[in-house]
Amino acid sequence: MALLFHTRPKVRIDVSNRKSIEKAEETLNAREFSKLISSRHYSESVYETIVISGLRLIVGNNCYVIPYKHDIVNKKTERANAPDVMVFHKSLKTWFIVELELLKPSVSHAIEQLDTFTNYELRSILNHVDYIKKKINEIDPYFNRYEELENLISTKKAEVVLMAEHIPVDWRQKLKDSMINCFSCTFQIYSDDNKIEFLRINDEGAFSNIYHKKLVKVDLLNSCLLFRNGVSYFTEYENGSEIEIILESVIYNWKLEKKQKHVRLFYDGIGFPVANMVKDVMLIIRESRLELKYVY
Repeated sequence: MALLFHTRPKVRIDVSNRKSIEKAEETLNAREFSKLISSRHYSESVYETIVISGLRLIVGNNCYVIPYKHDIVNKKTERANAPDVMVFHKSLKTWFIVELELLKPSVSHAIEQLDTFTNYELRSILNHVDYIKKKINEIDPYFNRYEELENLISTKKAEVVLMAEHIPVDWRQKLKDSMINCFSCTFQIYSDDNKIEFLRINDEGAFSNIYHKKLVKVDLLNSCLLFRNGVSYFTEYENGSEIEIILESVIYNWKLEKKQKHVRLFYDGIGFPVANMVKDVMLIIRESRLELKYVY
């Protein structure tokens, strides 16, 4: 999902309307909005405000986006790090810890932060649950599902998102080598000569509504994925259907085999896209697409 909006309040883009988005993209692609502004032109606090405003406009219909600067403790190292943002889906079935990087720190700094957020000590977050409630109520004064919110935080592990204006290839490789499971999200600010700005956000699947997540077995011998008790997730597909599944930003075609109680997905191509020696992968079933993520 690549969405774009004006950072000035007088101009609004309806992110639910494809024509509105296309018109905004055309405006951005016009010559007068060809200047890309580096995050170094802003203070960190101003830049965070711009990005949070953008996230609220893009995913605000489905999510609560709140700033968050309290320390989270790493249960393995006992090191404490503070993220920049938390996002709670309004269904209270999914939540996100978001780290905003301006590429000024080194990749080792980002890895340290993300390692903490993927291995958090739960109590260090629950200690600040009243702050989370307060920030959500600032967005929605009628929100009162406090027990459900605490249950979500207590029982559902947060998804971790790295946001940066650019994520270099070496960063992605080092994150993979460090076995850190996180989503990526990029953003850029463009401007014309009058300093009127556009912010473009590409969430790379990070904040798309997650409906189901299922651990599936990898069968390298038969070049397929085994999805036990998964027939109910594929009711809209006929046996033998071709299905597109995204793995590491690449789309691969698979053929569906439905049995009475389980499903197998056979790779329809040369070789096999899943890395050798991997026994399990996470299948993420979204509203509009399927994705695979490695589980470390």
